[in-house]
Amino acid sequence: SAVLGTCRDCSLSVRKIGYHRCDNVGDVSPVANGSQIPVAIQQLADYGAQVINLSFGSQNTPFSYCTNNPSVAYCLAMTDAIARGVVLVGASGNHRQQIQFPAADPRVVAAGGVAISRLIWDRSPGSTTNCPSIPPNPIGSE
Repeated sequence: SAVLGTCRDCSLSVRKIGYHRCDNVGDVSPVANGSQIPVAIQQLADYGAQVINLSFGSQNTPFSYCTNNPSVAYCLAMTDAIARGVVLVGASGNHRQQIQFPAADPRVVAAGGVAISRLIWDRSPGSTTNCPSIPPNPIGSE
């Protein structure tokens, strides 16, 4: 069967950098392996990626993180990819308080949802009751 609306000559490359975790507020979420993020960004840029999706975030990383820490491997990889014309897209975050880094970086396109109230969208189950017991294995497409 055909899929409409996709690019016929485009391809997809995936780099696994995380695992699933059930946190203390009831969300099952991927946890990024920070040391693998710059490696993945660099590899994807080297392979000719035009867009890199950074679907993870850190609520503890300030908005100006790369401005204040330009020599950190993560920031160097982002800067190099952007210099090559790669568009970086970041998930705005699921902590419902502020946009997370890397989406908060002014060079990154932030993608996320808002409620009718214009507050950051909240789809948290509210407890750990429904969290599956998932071992810390890699996640993502094979």
